[in-house]
Amino acid sequence: MDIQEIRRHNARLLAEKGKTLANFAEVIGRPATQVSRFMGKNPTRSIGSKIAREIEYGFNKPHGWLDIYHETANDSRQLKTDGNLLVSGYDIEGTRSIPVISWVQAGDFNDNGGLYAPVDDTTEYTAYHGRISNGAYALIVQGDSMVSPYPGQMSFLPGSRVVIDPALEPQPGQYVVVRLPGTDDVTLKQLVRDNGQLFLKPLNPQYTTMPFPEDGHICGVVVSINTKLS
Repeated sequence: MDIQEIRRHNARLLAEKGKTLANFAEVIGRPATQVSRFMGKNPTRSIGSKIAREIEYGFNKPHGWLDIYHETANDSRQLKTDGNLLVSGYDIEGTRSIPVISWVQAGDFNDNGGLYAPVDDTTEYTAYHGRISNGAYALIVQGDSMVSPYPGQMSFLPGSRVVIDPALEPQPGQYVVVRLPGTDDVTLKQLVRDNGQLFLKPLNPQYTTMPFPEDGHICGVVVSINTKLS
């Protein structure tokens, strides 16, 4: 179940209280036709972060409530936050909501040991199922350096969301996020070893494999990739 399915499930729990989508729409101050598009029997739109926060406000739910799977509308479990920092993802039956942060934030974030991810009212989340550290975060893939032209090969398409665990010990063959020395640049590449030396390898052969920089810092290991459909 991805973040959109979780949000829609939770929103429908809240809608059951009012019995109709029209009542739900009135509570959040949106047209009933718009609500039908993201909560009807055959939804055509997703529930974005802005509308998710409006739903939480309208139904007197805490920030992030809609992003965590709930069995009932009265379930009070929520994302644990402290000010503008995510203290730890909330784990419910192995599914956790991971904050999507910027590439610049990823470099700064890991200077703090990967313990806190910056979040605010505009933060989006992506779902991850399985064991993962509380410092996990997600990034939106940019550019085509990790897009393989070969059918059947691993690719990271632009716009996809990669979930990163900074607590994992990186191994050759894994995909890692690395901050390059002397810059704020953070890059996603495959970590490879050749003749005892480590390299950062793009999956697109139009880009050059580079030796792992002497003062480079691995910000985490990719554990999942989610493609946003809408």
